[in-house]
Amino acid sequence: MLLRNGYFCAVMAGLIWGLIGISTLNLSDLGMNTYEISFLRVLYAFILGMIYLHFSDKEKRTTFKAVPKNIWKYIILTGIVCQGLLNIFFSIAVIKTGTITGIMLMDVGPLFTIIMCRIFFKEHISFIKMLSLMMAFLGAVLLITNGELSQLNFNYTGVAFGLLGGACYGFYPIINKKASDSFDPVRLTIYSFGIATIFLMFFLNKNSWEIMFTSKAIIGGIFYGLVPTLIAYIFYSRSMIFISPSTASIISLLEVPATTIVGIFLLHEPVGIFKILGMIIVLSGMLLSKVKN
Repeated sequence: MLLRNGYFCAVMAGLIWGLIGISTLNLSDLGMNTYEISFLRVLYAFILGMIYLHFSDKEKRTTFKAVPKNIWKYIILTGIVCQGLLNIFFSIAVIKTGTITGIMLMDVGPLFTIIMCRIFFKEHISFIKMLSLMMAFLGAVLLITNGELSQLNFNYTGVAFGLLGGACYGFYPIINKKASDSFDPVRLTIYSFGIATIFLMFFLNKNSWEIMFTSKAIIGGIFYGLVPTLIAYIFYSRSMIFISPSTASIISLLEVPATTIVGIFLLHEPVGIFKILGMIIVLSGMLLSKVKN
């Protein structure tokens, strides 16, 4: 069954995450800021996730009372660090350095995952795995910058927050894997959306509520919360049941070429030689990650 294939699930997560850009753009066009967009994303992901758990769980253990006490620390960490702080750090990085540099810094996440896999799981960091990561990252840089490295803005504060965001992104597979031995990782992720919703609520102002719950914002928020968030994270969480977190995180960089393809066909962005080359390098890195020593 495909859902039991870790590589398939990780690839699907990366591809679906490619819709993040167009989802963010649609909500941004309504006049929403990054905090409001992030809040709507996790809010609807949590609501729809709880509905999913209710109908998919035959034993109906979707209440918080069914969560073991030792699992709550993972849920809270995932919600605050890997969802809440991730969005805040990324927003600051984009403000300070621009979108291109901010996205590139976020893509450093798999490097943090590999390092933490070595620390927490004593995972061997093979030459093949590091080469795969470097190829995927190089291809992502070419795609993001379209070969124009002059577009990168190395504001030190922005870079610092971008790296912190990358660390938060890279920390998610570690928490997910540590909890998966005794608790369903999909359920953990959905519950963490609820924690992130409460956390991000403190960054909203009184005017946020009016703009976030217009009919267009609700439709856009439901799509963002369902497709490139809930469904993508379900695939990503399941992938780490069958493959290592470091491998899953490398494959997740497939999000970058997927975003590029969406931009080309739906937003009519220009296609350049560097974008084509970047996609080829990223895909080569993905394939290389499956090679065994």
